[in-house]
Amino acid sequence: MMTNTSFLFSVNVNKPNILVISNSSREFESSQFLTDINSNLFSFTIGNYQKRIGISSYLVGIIFTPVVFYNLLKLKKSERNFVKYCFDQIMLCAGLHFSLQKIINEKTTKGVFISNHVSPISRVGMKIAKSKKIKLIYLEHTQMIDAWSKIECDYFLLSGKNSLTKLLNKENQTYEKIFLIGSPKIDRLIPQNKMKNISICIGSEDNMKKIVSLINQLQIHFNKKRILVRPHPSLDRKMYKKYLKNLNVDIQHPENQSLYEFFNCSDIIITNESGIFFEAGYADKLILRYMFSEKPLKNYSIKNNFLFGYITNEKQLIDSISSFNYQSSKIRLSFKEYYDNIGTIYDGNSSLLGLSALGKIGLIKSELINKNEIFWKKNENDIFSVKD
Repeated sequence: MMTNTSFLFSVNVNKPNILVISNSSREFESSQFLTDINSNLFSFTIGNYQKRIGISSYLVGIIFTPVVFYNLLKLKKSERNFVKYCFDQIMLCAGLHFSLQKIINEKTTKGVFISNHVSPISRVGMKIAKSKKIKLIYLEHTQMIDAWSKIECDYFLLSGKNSLTKLLNKENQTYEKIFLIGSPKIDRLIPQNKMKNISICIGSEDNMKKIVSLINQLQIHFNKKRILVRPHPSLDRKMYKKYLKNLNVDIQHPENQSLYEFFNCSDIIITNESGIFFEAGYADKLILRYMFSEKPLKNYSIKNNFLFGYITNEKQLIDSISSFNYQSSKIRLSFKEYYDNIGTIYDGNSSLLGLSALGKIGLIKSELINKNEIFWKKNENDIFSVKD
């Protein structure tokens, strides 16, 4: 797989290829199984993650600044106020509109993969692919959210039935085929729990004073356990270090630690409503949702009675940890609706299911997949789920 493409980089678009648009480490990890395609189908990645967009695209965008400003004048005042927060992305997208025309080629580009349909960069690629009638494939990198708008892709590789339900509930949602494959990025996770370390994942909506208070209580009640804090990459380090500097905790930065490394050193994980909740469940960790925010978060519409519920006070959380008796795979099996391959013969092998789905879509040759294996059971309306 080749990365970092723009006007200033040589791109071989004269052979069959697929394009992956990746804007974060999570999106990039989700698409890595595509490198296992052993065929003449070349794949390359562009996007914000690891600076895969060349400076030339920005420069071209600057050239079109007058045109951009002219179009901004047509917007409502409220819309123009929002522009100041994303003007750099607008400039980038103006340039990408031209650089991607060269890369996304109707003769050789067989498919365009996206994992974040609201990203400006992804939307440019989607628009060009649709105009050239190239297959658009949505590859899920985190659980589906109800509030997301319609996703304008042809094919969907989703993790499980929960995401499927949310997708189908979106207004005017259309698709050609949907495959429930689990999550390739967490195939290598080994479900285990030593009940030793406590990890706290914090996000932008969380109250640092509530976090500090909980840490103090955890250190009182579980003084033999190591406490780790994993801040979201978007958080300002100066802000949270000011609160955590006098506490005996280890700060684990996501940019310096892979998801696998994080789960290997985490047994009890506390988070607000976050995507890592589901991955922790898949890894069979004691995963607890705690309301670090001022108000309850409902991003993922998790049922109130799921596992330990949405905990709102420190005593309830302390009691949940103290009374927990670990039984192998019990928590993990609770996440079957989120990861369709759990408990099947393809458990831990979402990548194979993903490749099989690409074979049914027609992106890769069917002989690359073991023809003797029957991977799918077809439900109504071209929805394919894992065969038990």
